[in-house]
Amino acid sequence: FGQRKATYSIRWGIARRGPAAYLYVGGGIKPSEFDFARDVIEGEIEALRAASIPDVEFEADRAAVARQLRVANASAEDLERWVRTAFYDPSLHRDFPDLVTAFERITKDDAQIFVRDHFVTEHQVVSSGFPQPISQGVLLIIVVTLGWLTLQLARRRLIRRVEMTRIRYVARFRIAPLFALAAAAALLTSVAVAGRLLIYGFQRLADPLLFAIASFWVQWSAYALMFMATIFLLVLVLSRIPRKVLLFEDRVLVKYLSYRSVSIEAEDIAEVSLASFSRIWLSRRIWRCLPLTLGVLTPGIYLRRRDGRAWFFNVRGRDELLNLLQGLAAR
Repeated sequence: FGQRKATYSIRWGIARRGPAAYLYVGGGIKPSEFDFARDVIEGEIEALRAASIPDVEFEADRAAVARQLRVANASAEDLERWVRTAFYDPSLHRDFPDLVTAFERITKDDAQIFVRDHFVTEHQVVSSGFPQPISQGVLLIIVVTLGWLTLQLARRRLIRRVEMTRIRYVARFRIAPLFALAAAAALLTSVAVAGRLLIYGFQRLADPLLFAIASFWVQWSAYALMFMATIFLLVLVLSRIPRKVLLFEDRVLVKYLSYRSVSIEAEDIAEVSLASFSRIWLSRRIWRCLPLTLGVLTPGIYLRRRDGRAWFFNVRGRDELLNLLQGLAAR
């Protein structure tokens, strides 16, 4: 702050990642005063590194820090916050330390050694951001519009037109609750892992490329593409979850949860039969087969195309659908 009023606010803190940590110092700085503010911060760090701070000033600052700690750690909630954020590793901190006494015993030489060893230029990162040139309301409208456009693009990419006037039978897949729960858990785990890797990939792309371009429109255009790609990938995930089977006069259609469907022409049907657990799950038939039932208590319908792709499932009117499918395959 001072006489020049170079900043609107100042903030600092320590972020921890396991055994590692970093100190961050920042604030709302006037664009014309950015170099001045950075020089002030660098000067304070250099003063610690060179131990050029007068002893009287250092002792006064140390006493002020100790006094602030003594006042700010008077409740159980304050101590719990320290345990959660700083002293959470029991292999390093068997007991809660006396913070006030620890800071009172820090010498200028201790500060110099620490800063000299850790606050090196190779470990320093400088980043800056600017106020958005558009309001949050406009930004929300843009986000909603991009999401809608992405869904429309996914529809055009995945939907295949079907003449519904020729439909003869519709049945939803019946999936046992335990089987559905296990499949959902596996799917969510896969999506979570893939999503984390996707975010990491976006960060690896943004750090060396986008952050070096001081343009709101360039950076946020790239973020918009990342946002649209994420939505499109989520739609693709949902398009792999089967929902129901549709029977037409000349083909079978397997409809998935979002937009996508797989058509099986009558002449492409290689096999339609009732199958049990051992016949599918314990044989080579499981390869390229999408199993939607275990087939333990009751047999399921096994539908295979000539290219080897297959579905193993159950529906409410199993026998009726089986007869219709066998009649279609026999044409």
